[in-house]
Amino acid sequence: MFFGGVRTSRTSYWLVATLAVVGIAGCHATSRLRMGDAAAEAFRFRGKPIHPMCLNFSLEAASDRPISLATCGQGTPASLDSRGWWTADFPPGEGRGRISYRVLAAEGDRFLVAKDLWSGGTGQFSSLSWVRVRNGQIADDATVHGGDRCAGGLSHVVVDSLHVRYDASTTPLDILRLAGVAVPDSIADQMRFAYGACDGYATYVYDPVTGDSRLVAVTLRADGPTVPSGGSTAIDPETCFEALIRGRVTEPAKALTPAELSALGDAFEKTCIRAR
Repeated sequence: MFFGGVRTSRTSYWLVATLAVVGIAGCHATSRLRMGDAAAEAFRFRGKPIHPMCLNFSLEAASDRPISLATCGQGTPASLDSRGWWTADFPPGEGRGRISYRVLAAEGDRFLVAKDLWSGGTGQFSSLSWVRVRNGQIADDATVHGGDRCAGGLSHVVVDSLHVRYDASTTPLDILRLAGVAVPDSIADQMRFAYGACDGYATYVYDPVTGDSRLVAVTLRADGPTVPSGGSTAIDPETCFEALIRGRVTEPAKALTPAELSALGDAFEKTCIRAR
């Protein structure tokens, strides 16, 4: 049997044909995913970019309902901010607040969106999530990552042709867990979980195809530690942790290597847990 002018066996012919079909299917699947500006261009309703207020979903997942694109944001001005994100203040009568978003990827009727939400108080919520646009409505679909300020708040969102890279603010407990430390509840209860307790940030790379986020770095903040130099490490777990990271903070900030992160975790276990 001949294939492209080359004599082949029947088995070889079917192998080549099968690989060709798989390749075509794979290209078709990949082509459905759009990234960056191409995705943002598709995030429209009646020819206009979807209004930021249309993404003002309830913070309670159980009470979340689809939002009508025909009515959300009516009469409320929206504009591009200095980052190139669509942003709008809450309309009169709904209190203070502001919501901003940027579209990063699209697949079918699903869109990956980075969103910032200030609801008028101290909270500064940010998230990376999928939303679904269908039948003139938009609905929250799945959250990738997010939080309030130091407790998982996102920043430095960057998109390329395949992935989304972002930073997530981390508390001391977050850093220890990323270092592989199993912090006992009795110790964790004595440590801060304050929304203003930013001791560092973790950098992730998200793959929209697989839905996986991969940790690539942990960086300690130069303004994080507050323990006076020479202070005792035996006062409490929080003070102990701050003393340990004082000597590891660099200016400008530099990401910890995996070995350095592991060493920090080992030092905390030895100095702040076992020595107590």
